[in-house]
Amino acid sequence: MTSYVVVGAGAVGGAIGGGLALAGHHVTLVARGAHLDALRARGLTLVMPRETHVLRLPVTASVGDVALRDRIVIVATKSQDTAAALAPIAERNVSIVCAQNGVANERLASERFDEVLGLVVFAPLAHLEPGVVRIHSKTTLGGLELGLWPTGTSPRAEEIVRDLAGAGFDARATADIRAWKYGKLLSNLGNVLEAIGGRAALKRPWLAPLIGEAERCLAASGEHWVSLDDLRARFANVDDDGERGGGSTWQSLARGTPLETDALNGEIVRMGHALGIPTPANEAMVALARRAETEHWAPGDHIEEITLALAGT
Repeated sequence: MTSYVVVGAGAVGGAIGGGLALAGHHVTLVARGAHLDALRARGLTLVMPRETHVLRLPVTASVGDVALRDRIVIVATKSQDTAAALAPIAERNVSIVCAQNGVANERLASERFDEVLGLVVFAPLAHLEPGVVRIHSKTTLGGLELGLWPTGTSPRAEEIVRDLAGAGFDARATADIRAWKYGKLLSNLGNVLEAIGGRAALKRPWLAPLIGEAERCLAASGEHWVSLDDLRARFANVDDDGERGGGSTWQSLARGTPLETDALNGEIVRMGHALGIPTPANEAMVALARRAETEHWAPGDHIEEITLALAGT
């Protein structure tokens, strides 16, 4: 069995780490704050559609506390925490899997490690209370697309895919993970709308300018991406039970933790600036996310602010 270290044992990290542990793999979790305390005291409570497991797994506050020889490191922190999460790792030959939204994490990891893999995660997961992770898919545990960054595959990638599939995920290997990551980025541009205005804010007149700006930037840069239609078709068998409050950005706002909007909509803004392409809608969302953070907005309660923010774009 393979040994894994999961850095960031929240919704994504907890679900993947818990699933791998249930399949018999050795898993060490890295967490922080109240979640770390709860994992140490009570273990990881993994709530699945048909059953609940309490897993007493090794847990630590830093990946630097773990001997990494022959282990695979799965990074599932928010993008803004990637650099700090990876900083304690001195070895270049550690296999790093970036199970995160955005496209900057793999670029950052590639500067320090010889083998970096990107992992697209499409799964209805929730982490709203310390020590508890909920999986809201009634079929597979979630859809996963994994490949060597920026392109290609490897024996390690095939091994990880086999392990994830054996754990109950719909996991597949791809030789073009970069395109999948950019496709997932497009799908995440509305995360901030849901966080601030609830699901009612996920309407076409607001989503279309965010995605349109992004596609213009990607096309101008020569970047390839998986279309939203192809993304939905690939993960059509992930059956959301509809019982979680909202996605990852919504959950961050609910917990009062930093939002990753700057790694999503902010990525498009930075591309636009570099290419000379206007991105006013995405700029408005980055600014609105900062307000939501600093003013401690409750998730879903400020749809009127979205109307005002997008009115002039």
